[in-house]
Amino acid sequence: MNRFTLSAGVVFTLAVAVTVGLLAFVADRSTDARRHAAALAVFDGLVQTETSLDRDLLQVVAGILPHYDPLVEHVRGLETLAARLPAGDAGTAVLYRARIDAKLDAAERIKGTAAFVRNAVNYVPFRIGRYGETGRPEVLARMQRALIDELAGRPSDAGGAVAVPAAPADGPEAAELAHIALHLGTLRDQKAELRDAIDAYFAIDARGVLETLRTAYLADYARRQWWSQAITLVLVGLTFLLFVALGGSIVRLGRAHRRVRESEAKFSTIFHAAPEPVAIAAVPDGTLLDVNAAFERVTGFTRGEALGRPLQDFAADDEVRGLAAALTGPAPLANREMRLRRREGPEFTALVSLEAARIGRSACCIAVARDITDRIAAEHGMRMADSVFENAREGIMITDAGGTIERINPAFTRITGYAPDDVIGASPRLLNSGRHDRAFYRDLWAALIRDGHWSGEIWNRRRNGEIYPEWLSISAVRDREGRTGRYVAVFSDITTVKRHEAALQHLAHHDALTGLPNRVLLADRMEQAMARTRRSGRAMAVAYLDLDGFKPVNDRHGHGAGDALLVEVARRMAGVLRTGDTLARPGGDEFVILLPDLGDAQECAGVLGRVLAAVSEPVSLPDVGTPVRVSASIGVSLFPDDDSNPDTLLRHADQAMYQAKQAGRNRFQFYDADRDQRVQARRETVAALRAAIGAGRFTLFYQPKVNMRLGSVVGAEALIRWNHPERGLLSPGEFLPLIEETELEVALGEWVIATALAQMADWHRRGIDLTVSVNIAARHLLRADFTDRLTALLAAHPELPRHRLQLEVLETAALEDIGRARTILHVCREMGVSAALDDFGTGYSSLTYLRHLPVQTLKIDQSFVRNLPHDAEDCAIVESVIVLARALGRTVLAEGVESVEQGRRLLHLGCDLAQGYCIARPMPAADLPDWIRTWQADPRWTADDRPDRLAG
Repeated sequence: MNRFTLSAGVVFTLAVAVTVGLLAFVADRSTDARRHAAALAVFDGLVQTETSLDRDLLQVVAGILPHYDPLVEHVRGLETLAARLPAGDAGTAVLYRARIDAKLDAAERIKGTAAFVRNAVNYVPFRIGRYGETGRPEVLARMQRALIDELAGRPSDAGGAVAVPAAPADGPEAAELAHIALHLGTLRDQKAELRDAIDAYFAIDARGVLETLRTAYLADYARRQWWSQAITLVLVGLTFLLFVALGGSIVRLGRAHRRVRESEAKFSTIFHAAPEPVAIAAVPDGTLLDVNAAFERVTGFTRGEALGRPLQDFAADDEVRGLAAALTGPAPLANREMRLRRREGPEFTALVSLEAARIGRSACCIAVARDITDRIAAEHGMRMADSVFENAREGIMITDAGGTIERINPAFTRITGYAPDDVIGASPRLLNSGRHDRAFYRDLWAALIRDGHWSGEIWNRRRNGEIYPEWLSISAVRDREGRTGRYVAVFSDITTVKRHEAALQHLAHHDALTGLPNRVLLADRMEQAMARTRRSGRAMAVAYLDLDGFKPVNDRHGHGAGDALLVEVARRMAGVLRTGDTLARPGGDEFVILLPDLGDAQECAGVLGRVLAAVSEPVSLPDVGTPVRVSASIGVSLFPDDDSNPDTLLRHADQAMYQAKQAGRNRFQFYDADRDQRVQARRETVAALRAAIGAGRFTLFYQPKVNMRLGSVVGAEALIRWNHPERGLLSPGEFLPLIEETELEVALGEWVIATALAQMADWHRRGIDLTVSVNIAARHLLRADFTDRLTALLAAHPELPRHRLQLEVLETAALEDIGRARTILHVCREMGVSAALDDFGTGYSSLTYLRHLPVQTLKIDQSFVRNLPHDAEDCAIVESVIVLARALGRTVLAEGVESVEQGRRLLHLGCDLAQGYCIARPMPAADLPDWIRTWQADPRWTADDRPDRLAG
């Protein structure tokens, strides 16, 4: 082998070796370029995904994003891309991944808290609305105001805590108020937590760490490129010399191969670094030959999963046919909006373009897709924002930085009356009402410039000149540099709210029926009057007034007539009071009169005399034929003689009022401390009586009624006794007066009837049929349910003849409401129960009333019997009663007979029936049967079987 051949072989061998090395190095550079493009794509993808996450989190907080799927996709994308960060600064990469993990944790916190706030914003108004159906208006208004304050970002009246008005200690209302207050407080806490979560999220500087990592990577890549270029130049130079040595053809071939490889490298770099998904597909079946990194990132399919599958597999079901037609069609597909599939998650919308190409001898197409999901969402958000602007119930005004109005919404026109043409280009000063001074607007602008927002109550003027209140919120819209470009003002007309507040304020301090001050306003005025009295050295009076006879009017003619009577009486009293006096109505038929600046008690008496006269005048009521008449009982406490607090003054006046009632009504009574002590003792006794009923300490004694002429027992009167634990057996006179006109009187009366009926039933079973009378108080008799209760008590003893029960009614009780008493006694008579008029002759009854009262017996009061037979006047009265009873067909019975002579005189006057100590004292029920069997009338009674001239 010659030297040339050897040299040529060596050169050829070297050329081949150098060429192979050069090709390997170029291939490595191509691979490195692809890795570089992929690394850049990872960096760009992290920036883009993190930006998208920031934007969607803000949309979640604003309530614009309807679901959290985009957030999930961004989280997954960040985690995937962070895992694909190129090798480089390992410490910085670890720091960046830690920052990303922290941001994702903060994003999860924001997402959960925002969902809770959105639910609470929808739930709390629903609960308040439910409470408003049955709850108290003042509590509802306060809760609504608390919710408005919270949603508008204003602090509540309680300094951040929800103030719940007074309510019952338990029950549905208290539970509902507590529930609403809990959710309002939770809403406030969650909003604060949401703000903290957002601040924490944006405080995490992952972007800066990523930029540091990217800078380090690019510097490292630049160094590698420098060495790569140097080596490439050496190899290229050596190859050039070898190719020159081997001939121009080899040189030209090398150059051609180099250009092809460089073109392929450029194409690969552009292909894989493209930010939009790009795929190369065979025509016409659409089989994928290659996809870029953006395709993997957007669709979620890896390159290995995508290659070999038809392009149609990545289109939504209803888009497959159109994509297949585009692959085989003669014209390219340009920016067609199509819905594409992801490996996981919802479909997305993209602009798809197909461009025909040839790779080698194969017909292919290049498919490019641009994801426009964010753009569509942004457009939807803009349309939604515009819809909110146009349909908001609050007025909205947008101005430029100089305050010139640029845009208003329809609610602005509805509230103010100004159309867009009237205000656009004008200044908001045209709305000024003139009610605020320069300082107000100066403070407003100072807060707006300092804080970027201002909110508060303001009075403005409508186009028609009407001044109205509104709640106004102004916010400055600033650019990234912090410069204010526009102002947005949102306001709502609160005229109705102000009226409602005024109405509630009036209701809180005034009586709804009469319009007079109520107890709350009265207490305030009493405090003020007491302070003035201390300074002036004069006197002040508190008069507590209760209407006498109001209940019968209310019961007989209805509540409407009762209300009309209260209104008229209030008007009359207000008309006779002095200027500066206060007339208040705490409730019911009770009034309080506050009389300040009095010289002495005599001046107070003059005013109260006029009040009594005004009240006692007849009152004509609607739908009531005849005028009604009531009177007043007034109790008075004088300050500072009675140097007490307002509540004690009222209580003392109330006690004096009851003294006035007991003294005969239609009068006033000054508070007496000594008498108050006696009243307190009376109250203690009443409390003991109430306890005695439950403890079974009462018993019934029975006093026989006899026919003195025939010597027979005709009945017995049931008389209550109290087995006092300390004082022993007490008679009715020692405790019954203490419970007059109270519910305890009724309860004790029912116990007497029930006990007497049970005893009569026991006697009936033992063969003793005896008429028993029970005493009925006026309050008990005139109750609306008296006959129903009596029927129920009688029904408990069906075997007992009803005529054996007799009701003894005091003459004064029958006359208190003669019409009602007559009706009730008629019903009792129809039931078979008879009635007796007790203490007859002491109540000044008219013969007309007596003639119509359905009573069978008149009981002559013992005060007329006591002085028989010696007192001529008493004899005449008794004789008149007996004559009257016979004329009216009534039976007459004398009570309190204590001597045989009294009995004889009664017999001579024509009265055969009697009861009293001369006959028998009241005795226990167990003793009465034996007494009946052994009793005999005095012979002087039975011997005288002829009455005097009255008998004839």
